Amino acid sequence: MPCPAVAPGVVADLRLPLEGLGSEVDADGAAPGGHQPRRVGHQVLGVDDRWRGASQSGHPVEAGVGAFVRREKGDFVGREALLARDERPRRWAAAYLAVDVDVAECVGGEGVFRDGRPVGLTSSGGHGYTADQVYAFAFVSPEDAVPGTELEVMVFGDLYPARVLGEAAYDPANERLRM
Repeated sequence: MPCPAVAPGVVADLRLPLEGLGSEVDADGAAPGGHQPRRVGHQVLGVDDRWRGASQSGHPVEAGVGAFVRREKGDFVGREALLARDERPRRWAAAYLAVDVDVAECVGGEGVFRDGRPVGLTSSGGHGYTADQVYAFAFVSPEDAVPGTELEVMVFGDLYPARVLGEAAYDPANERLRM
């Protein structure tokens, strides 16, 4: 099966034709010639922005970055709207999830549920290799963003258990930083 690779760099991606995909892969996932599918491009380097959805919530507090906005700084574009929005209850809260799924990673746009009712959407996600765990960032209702809350994430039409984490799953104190 032809498999062209384009732009060998950080934004490189592997393009596979959809027709016939999987027809030449054996039970071990190996393609003819012993080739094994593997991560390429930005996934190898780990540079895909896990917070890319944070800027789409419309409000820094809902995106989980409210502490970085200095409201007392003085006049800035959008300050009045920000202060007015601060007075209203939050509709959404950012949540960091560990998802127990073995069929795929969360990539963003997956439904988040609690007791069968929809409570939000993932904004991004991926696989943490050190902990061998799938993680996702999601925007959920504020009452569902409490650390320890049990949720479900829909991946390929099936619900998988997820829990809200209160801190980084690996090295939360940043003791293993590398230079």
